[in-house]
Amino acid sequence: SGVCRSISAMKVSARHANSPEFQRAPPEIAPALPALARADIAGFFGQCREVSIDVGLLERSGAVSVVPGTFAWDDIGTWEALARVRPLDPNGNVLVGDVTAVGAKDSIAWSERIPIVLAGVANVVVVEANGRILVMDRHQATDLKRILEQLPRAVRETPAP
Repeated sequence: SGVCRSISAMKVSARHANSPEFQRAPPEIAPALPALARADIAGFFGQCREVSIDVGLLERSGAVSVVPGTFAWDDIGTWEALARVRPLDPNGNVLVGDVTAVGAKDSIAWSERIPIVLAGVANVVVVEANGRILVMDRHQATDLKRILEQLPRAVRETPAP
């Protein structure tokens, strides 16, 4: 679920279960804390309900500070956002990782391990990550959450760390 995946990115561990912020945990993750305290990470992730990290912890925390800043910011929340923060090739493609484009236009491709070849396509998003491959029309990128909800759980979710 959302907060659990986000928390995992922040290297949550059993020692966090006893921290004051986690003791005031939101109802979406509070029932899962005993599993975390036992170092049962899979059990912790399995019991969490979906909530964004912003709402789940940061907005409810008494230990978060806000510091004003004057810097460029883009809340990268979709694959489409990569076109705003990554350089484009001469054909308007964003290519990250081992990706080759031959006659492709206005596409986004991200590869973590497996080479990707975009040939003669336009306006597609191709992502190879976490042992999964996603291919979709670029115009549907904002619908990714809805699309993911329609997938079988075994495809949608990656194993907990």
